Amino acid sequence: SRLAGFASGQAPYRLSVGFVGGHGELTLASSLSGLGLDLPAPLRKPAEAAWPLRLETRLAPDGKRDSVRFELGNVITAQYQREWSSDAAPTVLRGAVGVLEPLPPMPERGVHAVLALPAIDGDAWQAVAARVQGSGADAASLTDGYLPRVVAMRAQSVVSAGRRLTNLVVGISQDGGDGAWRGSIDADQLGGYIEYR
Repeated sequence: SRLAGFASGQAPYRLSVGFVGGHGELTLASSLSGLGLDLPAPLRKPAEAAWPLRLETRLAPDGKRDSVRFELGNVITAQYQREWSSDAAPTVLRGAVGVLEPLPPMPERGVHAVLALPAIDGDAWQAVAARVQGSGADAASLTDGYLPRVVAMRAQSVVSAGRRLTNLVVGISQDGGDGAWRGSIDADQLGGYIEYR
């Protein structure tokens, strides 16, 4: 995958797989010690650092849904509930993501994310996004349903296109109709309503 281009080295892992009602359950665990990540903060990781990774799926008693939980050190925690059908990939019903924040409550539907970030290089992250982005169909197949549609973010500072914003607070959501992101932004340098298409 394109993301693999940002990783170097190798790390041991443990993988357990079981089957319930024809659906698989798995647990993947690794310290990631020995694996480096050449990504901007907060995901830059020296190879010698240990960032415990855990990915776990568990089938619900009805056999039609499962839960997915992902943890990466103290940086990212995510949890999803999915619905299975006999002839298609699982559909994400709802989820919650915390980045340098505790996992927020699971919403009734959709995926919500809460982020508390240090100084962020927006230009560096934009370059990463451009590098990993495939065709529209490829990107959709990999991320469909897992990306948040409601985001609450705090950042000490963000630098982008030569401009620096400090004490940034953003609350945005994506419109399911036209796909536009709308919400509010507040920083030492500005404040108001934002819309991005």
